[in-house]
Amino acid sequence: MLSYGDGRPESVLAFPDISYEALIRFDLEPNAKAPLRLWYRPATSGSLQISVYESSGLDGPGVLLSESRRDIGDSDAGDAKSGRWIVEELPTGKLGGQTTLWVGFKKVSGNPGLWSSDKDGGHYYMRSLDPARRVPLLPVRRAPIVQLEFDGVTVP
Repeated sequence: MLSYGDGRPESVLAFPDISYEALIRFDLEPNAKAPLRLWYRPATSGSLQISVYESSGLDGPGVLLSESRRDIGDSDAGDAKSGRWIVEELPTGKLGGQTTLWVGFKKVSGNPGLWSSDKDGGHYYMRSLDPARRVPLLPVRRAPIVQLEFDGVTVP
């Protein structure tokens, strides 16, 4: 498992509107094992778009590698002590051989929120995808509690 921050849920990361995307940058070892699953802790119900990007030449999110939508019901969300996780299967064939992956969470509908740690891990960002009020990649202190799970096969 690869994660940043201290993993203790202290606050909820909410999305101002549907144009904002929360991003986590995962730095992988050269020839890292292919990530199998993405784990995250939902705090509130709603729909999220989950995107995985390769890193661009300018060290930001680049080419989209994978995208999915998850409807989070009230029974999926939990309080800080519930320990509930949602696990997404990742398309390992597209993700092998990467040294940096960006994982994005974007509100689709409702009021989804993710549990986050207030410990700054240095790998968390927010951006707006609205062309009318483009907000570039901005670092944020709240660390969404998100983990990448790896398999036992090393990518050649």
